[in-house]
Amino acid sequence: MAFLDNSGDIILDAVLTDVGRQRMARGEFRIVKFALGDDEIDYGLYNKNHPSGSAYADLEILQTPVFEATTNLPIKNMLPRSMSNNVLYFPVAIVNEKAILKVGNIASYNNVFHVLDTSGDTGTTAATNIATLLDGLNIGFLRGDSSASPNNILIETGINTTEAGLGTAGNQTSLITGLNLGSPTVTINADSRFLDNVMTIDPSNSMFANNAGETNGLDAQINMVMATKVTTQGTTIAGGTVSNISSFRGNTITNKVYANSSGNNTQANFSNITGIPAEVTAISLVPTRLTTQNYTDSGTTSDSTTYSGGTVNFIDTVVECVVGMTTKQIVARIIRIA
Repeated sequence: MAFLDNSGDIILDAVLTDVGRQRMARGEFRIVKFALGDDEIDYGLYNKNHPSGSAYADLEILQTPVFEATTNLPIKNMLPRSMSNNVLYFPVAIVNEKAILKVGNIASYNNVFHVLDTSGDTGTTAATNIATLLDGLNIGFLRGDSSASPNNILIETGINTTEAGLGTAGNQTSLITGLNLGSPTVTINADSRFLDNVMTIDPSNSMFANNAGETNGLDAQINMVMATKVTTQGTTIAGGTVSNISSFRGNTITNKVYANSSGNNTQANFSNITGIPAEVTAISLVPTRLTTQNYTDSGTTSDSTTYSGGTVNFIDTVVECVVGMTTKQIVARIIRIA
């Protein structure tokens, strides 16, 4: 569904999916439920300092049309089915790169997260060589296997502004938990051609908190378990068929890195959320058995300067993490020695 013109009367463009048209042709079409999303809204257009006053802060958003309804894309940012009128701020998802080496998480390098290819045509020696190369360049990486304690990509959710209040446990209860804006689970969508499995945080023995009594002020431990694969390639999502996508279901834990006024255990030291924390999750990626042909068809061979003299093959793929109403996309680079 799309807004064609909302400067006066609201005109809607509503179209049916292929499945919907088939059911209508058979006389079986019934609307039994619906979902709303705001994927097309750019909230960066909200101008709280509008020269005409606060009543006009959202004017540009309200006057932005959506010109064409689409039927082949699932809703990524789904709005809740019920919502309190007190909801003014929604959580966002941010990759945490502040707690590096404290809980095994890695940082991006040139906006991508590196994953070692440890299978297929690579072999043990080649995997060791690429690890040595990345270590020498101080580039963090996921080992690309399902070992018990792999490195991870740490993802936080929360209200990323202090306008909603400070990051206290009380504000977390009232503005996250109390308004049903949190989620105990994470859904990870990945390209099944390149990624075979995903590991996520183990909620039974993981925690993420700041504590003045701990070394460096961080009381955190991240352990990983295999995620549950819930859908596979060729699956039907929101009435359309999506190819080469596998979805995995994992868990989150409560983000207990709260605002503190002093010392070495402040929220700013360990968290990328500036306001009220919600959850933390972590992912590690396990590539499928890739061959040289995979890299030929879908990958790139770097020049000799990209990795300081090391020539490598790599495949870049997007991984999507959905926690509640918020989505974070990351670029994973599966890499091997050329």
